[in-house]
Amino acid sequence: MKHFKYILFIFLLIGFTTSVLNAQDENWEKIDEGEIEDASFVVEKNLEIELPQQNREFEKIPPLPANPTSQIRQNYNYLSIIPELSNLSIPNRALKLKSQPLEKFYGGNVTAGFGNYLTPYLDASLFNKRENKYALGLNLNHISSRNGPVDKQNSGSSETGAAVDTRYYGQKLTVGAKLNYDRRMVHFYGYPDGLEVDADSIKQVYNNFNLGFWFGNTNKKDDFDYVLEANYNFIKDKTFSSSESRTEVNFLSNYFLKEGLRFHLDVNTMFSSYKNPESLSRNLISVKPFVFYKFGDFDLTGGLNFVFRNDPISSSSSVLLFPFIDVVYNLNDYYSFFLKIDGDMEQVDFESIVDQNPFIGQGVELRHSNKKFGIDWGVRGNVNNYFNFLAGFKLSEYKDLYFFLNDSLNPATFRLVYVEENTNVMNIYGELILSRIKNYNLGIRADYFSYGTKTLEEAWHRPTFKLTGTFLSLIHN
Repeated sequence: MKHFKYILFIFLLIGFTTSVLNAQDENWEKIDEGEIEDASFVVEKNLEIELPQQNREFEKIPPLPANPTSQIRQNYNYLSIIPELSNLSIPNRALKLKSQPLEKFYGGNVTAGFGNYLTPYLDASLFNKRENKYALGLNLNHISSRNGPVDKQNSGSSETGAAVDTRYYGQKLTVGAKLNYDRRMVHFYGYPDGLEVDADSIKQVYNNFNLGFWFGNTNKKDDFDYVLEANYNFIKDKTFSSSESRTEVNFLSNYFLKEGLRFHLDVNTMFSSYKNPESLSRNLISVKPFVFYKFGDFDLTGGLNFVFRNDPISSSSSVLLFPFIDVVYNLNDYYSFFLKIDGDMEQVDFESIVDQNPFIGQGVELRHSNKKFGIDWGVRGNVNNYFNFLAGFKLSEYKDLYFFLNDSLNPATFRLVYVEENTNVMNIYGELILSRIKNYNLGIRADYFSYGTKTLEEAWHRPTFKLTGTFLSLIHN
């Protein structure tokens, strides 16, 4: 009976399922038979749901009950604690650079040569090597020509010299001394052609002694830099017994005021006694205060030159004042332009005249030359570190300028002729030095002179054109 109920329930369920499926098939067939009806859908995107704000109340926490406590007084004590550490020995290893060897220093040099007219040449110098406290040097030189351009030995000449120079370097003071001796021999070969003359009868010899002493500060970077020097010179000739004893005392100084500004004071004095054949005292004193100022690319030097003299023969005043200025414009590290305007009383003494013309005769008159005005401007520079050059133009106006004129009584000798009127002297010059080529040094300078004088027909025995050249070659190092 129980199993019959289960079987009956299963058949009823199957029959209900079959009738539902058939009904769905009928509905799908009806839908397929018709058309899709038009429909529209509305999609609302920006839908916001707003809820009203509600106040939220929190229950306050009740304060804790206060327990009465008694006040306790507290005392504080701060202790200074300094820790003591043992000394640490940390080895420091300094970097050691390899010491650079000093350039080899030679204690002497010798120059020797030989030229035409049987002319040997020798120049030898000997001096101490590197020393911090002192320096000592010795020089010997000789040049002679057995023969000359006229009658062989009758125009021969020679020059011999010896010099000793020493100096001591102290901590604050440097002291130096020197002793020189020069002997010069010439022949008066200006006699008429065809005349037989013995060489010894026209021989002239000059002996020149010079003793000097000087001292100055050792550190040239001090605010006050100075040098004080004194020189004594004596020269005498053998033929005419002409002589000159001359003492010179010079003081050169400069004081550093501030960066680019220095004050200079130069004092030069000359006291001489000249005999030819009469004795004559001649003095010359020059006091020159001036200032050096560096302003940007300009180097400015300016000041005054006070001159005092007692030249009794000269036509110039005994007290003279010459202002001067020197301006240098440095275009860059290689080129600069310069302009100099000055005046001075140029010293003329027996030694300087003999150096220019050793064939002077007896009774030569000596006067200082008054350079009333002079202007010198030009340019100097360096080209690619190979060439150094200098070019300029100089114009000067002189009073008591001397010229050499043959003596009418003895044409083989010369006398000095002075022009008391103003004489204009123009000098155009140029110089070129080549020093970059290894082991060689070459230099050349050319000067052109022009003289304007109303008294003389021409500038007797003054050079019109002068060319000077130097060449040095290092054969062995």
